[in-house]
Amino acid sequence: MQSITADPYEAITRWYKRRFSVLWSHVPELVAIRAGLREATQLSLEPARFAREQARLEDFCHRAGLALQSYLRRGMVKVLISARAIPNLDPTDEQRLGELFGYPACCVRRFASHQAQPLEPFINHMTALLGGRDRVDFRLNLLLSCTTLHLVRHFPCHLGCQSTLEQARRLLEAMERLNPRLHRQILRHCRAPALYLDVCGAAVFFQGERLNDRVRYRSCHCPVQPRGLLALSMNASVSDCDLVDELVQTLRLGDELICRPNELLILQRGQWLATFPRPSHLAWQLISFV
Repeated sequence: MQSITADPYEAITRWYKRRFSVLWSHVPELVAIRAGLREATQLSLEPARFAREQARLEDFCHRAGLALQSYLRRGMVKVLISARAIPNLDPTDEQRLGELFGYPACCVRRFASHQAQPLEPFINHMTALLGGRDRVDFRLNLLLSCTTLHLVRHFPCHLGCQSTLEQARRLLEAMERLNPRLHRQILRHCRAPALYLDVCGAAVFFQGERLNDRVRYRSCHCPVQPRGLLALSMNASVSDCDLVDELVQTLRLGDELICRPNELLILQRGQWLATFPRPSHLAWQLISFV
């Protein structure tokens, strides 16, 4: 059996990767720099990948009138792209980096407290941040932060952070002027219902409609691949990643999901396809982005 329809997320990702290469998921931040909403953005590349991409990155920044700086930290090349060159940059100064990236001070302090642990908050603290909510403002859709379709890329101090929401609102307004294509895509896809899986911050997004405890959908997409993030996780296991892979593959064969407290049911055209019992250590939940 084949999936119901082509995956729009895949098509969007391919388009931005062709046009922006390694910067594809940083397009919202580039818009924010152009609009004067932040000074810089940063990406991490393995040294060999940076060597292959360096000339392309330098050419892009030259044409866009941006400055490019790079430094090695924890075995990765950090590439800082900014509106102007940043003198005397200290890559360990989280406060200064947060200012350059335009993050609210309250969120910088919270992120710095997580950085005392060497593990990523997006991977290890997302469940606590969501706090069991089943409705979240679409502008604070952090589950798509690894893709082009986001307005917030930092880990906020809490989901009710008004400074973060205001930052997202201003970026959305700037995007409507400077990148209408991305503006339309975010308005459409950031509102899609999602099944949060509690494994390395992964979630499945649906092109469809949520009806209480179920979703009827045309296609689905999981933007995070937990297996590649396993080394950074405090809790996830190989068997959790196997479960996510099997669940996503089965969802692609169906057109309806029923989310019960202790199990997921997947149907196609009203006929049962599969049941997935929820492991006791995972907190699956449906989320509507409104």
